[in-house]
Amino acid sequence: MPLHVSVVKVKNHQYIRVYSSYRNEKGQPRSRIIENHGRLDAALEKDPQYVERLKERIAKENALEAQNKSLELENQAKRRMDKLADSAKGLNEKPGNFKSLNVGSALIRKVWLDLKMPEMFRHLQKGRKIQYPYDQTAYLLTEQRFLNPSSKLKSFNNRAHSIIDHGQVDHLEDLYKVLDVLQEDKKTIVRHLNKEIQKRTKRTVTAAFYDVTTYSFESRSVSEYKDFGLSKDHKVNEVQVVLGLVMDENGIPIDYELFAGNTSEFETMVPLIKKIKNTYHLKQLIVVADRGLNCAENLFALKEIGCDFVIAQKFKNSAAEIKAQILDPDNWEEFICKDDGEGENLN
Repeated sequence: MPLHVSVVKVKNHQYIRVYSSYRNEKGQPRSRIIENHGRLDAALEKDPQYVERLKERIAKENALEAQNKSLELENQAKRRMDKLADSAKGLNEKPGNFKSLNVGSALIRKVWLDLKMPEMFRHLQKGRKIQYPYDQTAYLLTEQRFLNPSSKLKSFNNRAHSIIDHGQVDHLEDLYKVLDVLQEDKKTIVRHLNKEIQKRTKRTVTAAFYDVTTYSFESRSVSEYKDFGLSKDHKVNEVQVVLGLVMDENGIPIDYELFAGNTSEFETMVPLIKKIKNTYHLKQLIVVADRGLNCAENLFALKEIGCDFVIAQKFKNSAAEIKAQILDPDNWEEFICKDDGEGENLN
């Protein structure tokens, strides 16, 4: 993990120390002392630039460590590609025997394993009458959604072209069956993903980026969720569902919600934002959205649940008094965002 230099006060003196950051078994951030350079005043007496020089050295060590990790990942990828190349030798000389494999699935599987998805699915499968491998079936659908979005039939057939072994998924019907089970377990799956992502990122969730879209079906049959509505793809003769999605400041999804196809997009934002704020006990949350969700009801509702917001407003159609307020220089502040993410008000 990266090292950092800190000056800490112990009783009446300050000491220079080098710490290494890490996370414990519960995913909580911790740090340990790597180097102890003694008292600050003694070090500065010997060299006034002691702390600056130490920080420069630690920065170089961190950069070297990051470079070595990157090089190791490249070497691992090269070894895998060489192995594939060796396995394919001679196949081109035999017409009809050459088989291409999609290596992109290996990267997706690596992320899947890092997020401990197999352990979660095995836990969910215990004690339930699921006759197929829950993890492998859910993973196949996820992999194909990334690599080649298509029908369940085509996803099932494409499994043979993945570098990942999908031999345990041997019935097309299982891909349809698992959809209902995934819907039942949606809350648990989303919570698990957010927990694992929290361990690996410095997610603060002070800003929530919200957007809404529609998904149509080649059908005119209305059901609980599928219904006719305002289609973003202009498919007016097909039923659809409405999906609202919230992402964090890193562009990583936090949660989503499905709404009936005839739901107005204005009605989707506040329920999902309120749910996220309560579920994850967020004291402060800034909602960011485009002007398609800008209406008085939404803005007042966001303030009622304790959220601030940054939502686009069409300037051209604004009232004259609003335009005057926007163009008034006294209502603006000059603000610069630094490289470290901290802001500086220049007024």
